[in-house]
Amino acid sequence: MKRYICVLLMVITTFVSCSDVVDTNITEIDEKIFITSFISPENDTLTVNVSKTLSALGLEFNLENDTENLNKFLINDAIVTIADNSDNSILLPYLEDTFNYVASSENFPILPGESYRLEVLVEGNFYTANCSIPLENILEINEQFNVVESEFGGEEYQLNLNFTDIENIDNFYFIGSYLEARGEEFSGRRNLSFDTEAYQTDNLGDGTTISANTTFFPIYGFENDTQQFEDQDLVLQVMNAEAPLYELLKATYLNDINEFNPFIELSISPNNIVGEGGTGLFASYRYFEKKILLEEQ
Repeated sequence: MKRYICVLLMVITTFVSCSDVVDTNITEIDEKIFITSFISPENDTLTVNVSKTLSALGLEFNLENDTENLNKFLINDAIVTIADNSDNSILLPYLEDTFNYVASSENFPILPGESYRLEVLVEGNFYTANCSIPLENILEINEQFNVVESEFGGEEYQLNLNFTDIENIDNFYFIGSYLEARGEEFSGRRNLSFDTEAYQTDNLGDGTTISANTTFFPIYGFENDTQQFEDQDLVLQVMNAEAPLYELLKATYLNDINEFNPFIELSISPNNIVGEGGTGLFASYRYFEKKILLEEQ
C-alpha cells in the first residue's frame, strides 16, 4: 500500500465523504451515509470506508486532535461484506488505525472479469453496490527522458510515459509516478504530477499509443554541505479503471484546482450506492507498475 495510486485511493476512500460538511451554512441537513471502496486483483487488501454527515448546528471540533474530529464522521459499528457471483463472501472488520473496514484478499481473491457485490448494514439500514473487474491489464510501460538545464539552475528531467491501449474495449486510464530515494543518509518519496494528462481514455482510437508528459527534479541530499545525487527509483504507474472510478478521480482533481474559480462549476462525484440516504462509490481497477533506476546524467 506504499504505492502512489494506492495511497491516492486510500485518501479518497477516507476523506471524500467528510469534505465540505463543516463549511456549509445549513444547520439542518438530511443525513447521508457515505460508502466508498475500490478493489483490484493487484491489491492485497479489501478496504471499505463508511461515514456520515452531521448537522453543523452544535458541532464542535478539537483544534488539537484531527483524529477525534474525523471520528465524529466515521461509522465503526457497521456490518460490511463483499460477495462474488457464487455468493461466497468475506466479512470486513473495522480497524481503528486505518479508519476503514479492512480484510486481506488472500482468502477472498479478486479475479479479473468477475463481478462483486458490496453489502453494508448500518443501524438497520441496508446498502448495496456492484462492480465488475476489468478483464485485461496493460502489459508494458515505455519511457523516454530528456535532460535540460533548468531556468532555476541544475538539471531538469523531461519524462514521456507511454503505453499501448487495450484493444476491443473502452478503457479509462489514470497515470501516476513517484521518485523514491534509497540513500543511507537520506530516504524519501516525491510524487510527480502529469496534471490533466493523468486522465486518459481511448476515445481517439482503439489500440493506440497513449502518452503523458511531466518534468521533475531528481532527489538530492547533502553530505558535508555538498549537494549530491541520491540513489533513487522512478516508479511509473498506470491504472485501468472502471468508468465511475475514473470519473471520481478526474472530478476530484478538477474540483481541487478549480475550488476558488467562480467561473467553473464543480463536478459532481458519481454514486452507485443503493439504499435510503446512501451515497458513494464501489468500483474496481487494474494496476500496472514499472520501477527503473534513475541515474544522474
